[in-house]
Amino acid sequence: MVADIFNLDRTHVLVTGASSGLGRHFALRLSEAGARVTLAARREQALANSVEAIRAGNRQASAVVMDVTDAASIESALDKAEHAFGPVGVLINNAGVTETRLALEIDENGWDHVVG
Repeated sequence: MVADIFNLDRTHVLVTGASSGLGRHFALRLSEAGARVTLAARREQALANSVEAIRAGNRQASAVVMDVTDAASIESALDKAEHAFGPVGVLINNAGVTETRLALEIDENGWDHVVG
């Protein structure tokens, strides 16, 4: 159904936070539209399971372990993603971090960590 509306053939899409939840869902749907999808997240086994699900549908996917709070990790992941499918054409920046304190209790460093 998605492929009938959107054609992403040969478009390289990088999805962060793709090991589960919405990120995994985005990656699956984008692959159905023809995108070559690189899934990025911290949990390697969950990424592998998602890539396997995409490839089972005869679609293209790769996985890179990445921590969005670590610049070196991001740079390494991007290099690996581009090695797999060429330049990234679309970024779905789905990964996020959370704060366990109530909003009124979060200090400036906490806010920088969550939204920075």
